[in-house]
Amino acid sequence: MPTAATKPDIKKTIRSDQKLVNIRRACEEAYNKVIAAADGQIVKRAQQIDMLTDMASAFDDGKYAILEGQTGGGKSLVFLITAISFAVTNKKQVVIATPHKNLQQQAIDEFYKWLKTSGDQNMRRGRVALLKGRKNYVSKAALEWLVSQYVNSPDRYEAMQEFSIFVDQSGGDLDFIRGNENIPEFLTSDDIDDLALPEEADPVDDHYLELAKRNAVDAHVVITNHALVLTYMQQRMYNQTPLLDMDHLIIDEAHTFISSAFNFLSNSIAMRTIRDQLRQLAQHVDNESFRGSIALSRKIQEVMAVASDVCTFLESAGQKLKSHGTHELYIRHLGAFQLDERMLHEVKKHTTRLTGALVDIKLGKYKKYFRKTSTKHTSNKLSDSIDLLRKFMEGFDENKRQQDTYFIMTFSKERSYPSFSKVIPSVGSTLYQNLWKHTRSVIFISGTLSDFNSSYAPFTGTRQKALFQHFRSELGLNMVRVPFLEYAYKRPFNFDLVNVHLYKDAPQFSVNEDEAISKATQKSLLEFSAGVIVKSLEDGKPKSQGGAMILVPAYDDIPVLLDSCDLRNKLPHRQIFDQSHAKNIQMCLSEFRQLPDPIKGLLIFTGGWMGLDLPGKQLTELFIPRIPRSNPQDPQVIARQNARERSILKYNDYRQKQGDPVMRYRDVKNYRGLFTEDVWKFKQGIGRLCRKEGDRGNIHIMDSRLFADGNFKHILNWLEKTFPHINRH
Repeated sequence: MPTAATKPDIKKTIRSDQKLVNIRRACEEAYNKVIAAADGQIVKRAQQIDMLTDMASAFDDGKYAILEGQTGGGKSLVFLITAISFAVTNKKQVVIATPHKNLQQQAIDEFYKWLKTSGDQNMRRGRVALLKGRKNYVSKAALEWLVSQYVNSPDRYEAMQEFSIFVDQSGGDLDFIRGNENIPEFLTSDDIDDLALPEEADPVDDHYLELAKRNAVDAHVVITNHALVLTYMQQRMYNQTPLLDMDHLIIDEAHTFISSAFNFLSNSIAMRTIRDQLRQLAQHVDNESFRGSIALSRKIQEVMAVASDVCTFLESAGQKLKSHGTHELYIRHLGAFQLDERMLHEVKKHTTRLTGALVDIKLGKYKKYFRKTSTKHTSNKLSDSIDLLRKFMEGFDENKRQQDTYFIMTFSKERSYPSFSKVIPSVGSTLYQNLWKHTRSVIFISGTLSDFNSSYAPFTGTRQKALFQHFRSELGLNMVRVPFLEYAYKRPFNFDLVNVHLYKDAPQFSVNEDEAISKATQKSLLEFSAGVIVKSLEDGKPKSQGGAMILVPAYDDIPVLLDSCDLRNKLPHRQIFDQSHAKNIQMCLSEFRQLPDPIKGLLIFTGGWMGLDLPGKQLTELFIPRIPRSNPQDPQVIARQNARERSILKYNDYRQKQGDPVMRYRDVKNYRGLFTEDVWKFKQGIGRLCRKEGDRGNIHIMDSRLFADGNFKHILNWLEKTFPHINRH
């Protein structure tokens, strides 16, 4: 095994002086028992054993580890075995954080299916808990109110009482409840959504969330989301008592943790959102009956008038910006002001007026009278919007500005509605001070930090150095003075049975249009894609041997495909399961897997780029009409790219002082395109089909920018290096 860097451990950590029992042998024994119990359903791999040894070493010796294992390599099985073995043996708690609920559910399912039944003592004794965000749990008050609405209908009231018992048995987990056969037929999807726990609630209302928290506190291993880890960081910042011990932490899909931290620490709110929330709240209050509802309704109408007036002014400011050839107003320098000082003063005056009017609604005074859950939801959302707008206003206050924080007002290209943003592009220092300093050992796991041709060895290639240096610098890991393990594990199989189809004759569009793509361009591109999809999935086609999935980057692409492109009628032999307000991904997958033959199904998702496992014939046709791509002219994107470049160059200075080789500035510029979340998301999407030995099928990419835009050159190069069979149409 390669040895880790030998740097002195000068970091003082919580209980770091306690001796821990070595778990390497226990992990290997558990792994062998899981493989044996699986009876051929799980393939034993040398790469998994290597990764298992490295994870155990990191926890045993108090190291940090960055481990790169390709999609389909069995990472989740390995980190579950390691976490449970370590936690049970040493009477510690390990927190596993993933970015999406799909991945959390996948991990908990693997535990009960393979580990709990393996016969290994640690796996049998291990307690694993799933802890989600509060909106994923049922509100006790909302459930009681919904049951009471049917008290005058004996049959329905009895059905609702049985439903209430079912909710108790499910632990109030909304994802488990949705789509379950125990839901009474007369309840709609909106009724179930209205059961979600609001941001602010009475302690009694938090019953199911508190139950989940208690289970988490008592568990050996907690599977949760990135947001909970960042909440722990925030609690440290404000000297609050955290819920969980994060001495030992595993961060899955670690490349997305950068984006999670950026979104957690930055804020953005659109004027259009505020206006819509005001209208919704006005409608809700008019339908509610409580003391003061008339006065509140009148006040909301007054604030709506102020919002309309302010929006009119901001539209004129937006027109002036457009005449200067830009769409952004930078309150702090990320470039020069695009408005003169007089206009800037007017923007501040009107925005302050809007903020004051919104605060004057005093929603907190009335919230306890809101009976309907939908009213509470809208009220909470508007409260959040008010808070975000107030944070944006800090940009006008010299005393509240922070270093490396940008305050940006952006105007849409098609409309003049502005959005307000407070952006902290560099999150590394905050993460180090409030998170990494308080952990003993952290394991970062990813499937897309390097390329599919990585080998199991310390990094020597320029690309590997660039990507891992970027990752460490952006997350503030360069400041951590503990031994580090950095390995990539060679993919255990090839993609000889996968054909990639690229369509050069697809409609042309600019990369700058991606975030605000016009309706006409969107329709043209999706109509072309629908033609490719229909032709590929025609009944009887020899190359269409299994299930199919369409991955789109935007939610509004789905109705265009179904309605304007009429996919349902054009593919009558395929049952379509599309992600919508009424059906989440898990519900769609559950129904899809019940089909007698996957060839009869077609999935359409916008949130399925990672965390979906569809082995064998469940997925043989993957369609990507448009590669996800952030608008490079968006000021938030520019801020983050500049911060990334500065962090790498700053790290070069540090390496130079240590006598280590550094990256040339040209290499930084060349590989910066590989550092975006868009590229990682695309590679994750490709991995939905390419997961295991023997996987076969076709990947169709209908994005002409692969050939016409230099920004996509690195994606095309990656495809050509990874897949031996590339077909250009």
